[in-house]
Amino acid sequence: MEFLRRGGWRGATTDHDWSSARRALHAAAALRPRSKSPFACTDEHISPDALRAARSTADPLFDDALDADRIDDTCDAVASCAGGASYAPPVLAALVAALAHPPAWVDWDQVRVGQDVFARYLPACTATLYHLSLVGGFSAERIARVVASTGYLNGNGRDVLARILETATFLAHVTEPGGLRPHRPGWTAALRVRLLHCRVRRRLRRSCAWDARAWDEPINAAQLAVTQLAFSAMVLSGVQLLAGAPLPQAQQDGYLHLWRYIGWLLGIPDEHNACVSARTAQAHLESHLSYLIEPGPIGMGVAHAVLALRLPSGEPEARFAQRVHVCRAFIGDDLADSLRLPRPRRARDIFLGRIELRLLSAYSQLCTLPVLGQVLLRVHRWGLRLLAARSTRFGFPLRREPLIEHMARASECPFIAG
Repeated sequence: MEFLRRGGWRGATTDHDWSSARRALHAAAALRPRSKSPFACTDEHISPDALRAARSTADPLFDDALDADRIDDTCDAVASCAGGASYAPPVLAALVAALAHPPAWVDWDQVRVGQDVFARYLPACTATLYHLSLVGGFSAERIARVVASTGYLNGNGRDVLARILETATFLAHVTEPGGLRPHRPGWTAALRVRLLHCRVRRRLRRSCAWDARAWDEPINAAQLAVTQLAFSAMVLSGVQLLAGAPLPQAQQDGYLHLWRYIGWLLGIPDEHNACVSARTAQAHLESHLSYLIEPGPIGMGVAHAVLALRLPSGEPEARFAQRVHVCRAFIGDDLADSLRLPRPRRARDIFLGRIELRLLSAYSQLCTLPVLGQVLLRVHRWGLRLLAARSTRFGFPLRREPLIEHMARASECPFIAG
């Protein structure tokens, strides 16, 4: 694990070095506060005017449909629309029907390659999503504020685990071969998430507690785009970190193409859907991070809750310090310090954290082997299917009570919009 101690990577095998995606997060966090971007601007980067427009752009088609059809926060409107039910909301049903026709650029073979990449490198992907994308992402205070407002990831350990399970179930559906074909479980799951975003956005807009002028439009196009890059570019960065080398170019391209299509289903505007190439993804990631990364008290609290997985009693779960040690290997000490993640002191926590990193690295390198990698792909695929089959959580976002309970306080505000 010398590369983890040095922060370096052994010989690259492709044109794009995905370690730059991870370093971009470190650079953006290390230079706050600052008066200029830490990145050299190119034609691929997003202009300041376009960034400002993205921060005030949401999802007008679905937002308007939510109001036009008077869709409440409990019904599974996507299922009724996709199933052609007679009681389906008419405006939303028309949008769902239009999304059943993928853009001409969708290459289903490439989508399948991307799905196989996620399944093959499943441990590395999930470790990266947890430690780098999720915890590191909460250094963006504007995103953390939206998450905290829903109560999804800042409750007790049971709530946090439930939310992580919901995301894992979503990933199991969208990475299942054929799962993103129209009306298949992954396709439906993506539209459910899109509608969930609209419902959260509507509640925040109606709440007098949300200041759009200071905090931007909730769940705006810029936030959606950087979240998409956290699931794509950042994951490729983490796999490279653990495996010791970038993935083959065909696998990188397929994984980005998978997330380009998922981003389209989630309503990311084409001009901000950066997963068209590695270069564009890197440039857009740097553009968004230049503005968004600014650690604050809300992000610190959510990051601690995610890593602590607090018990109902309020006490941190016993492995908190070990998780922090592993997290620091992904996000770096500067960013971890800005989130006020404590430096592990006990030798046992440090030792177990190092063992976990070594095992993740060794296993990720096994996944790169031609024959064994195919075997592990099938094993991991079986696990994902088991999760998708056994989990009842993904009907969740449209009926989950904590969202309603947490935001119910907004109804007491005399300035709330009807």
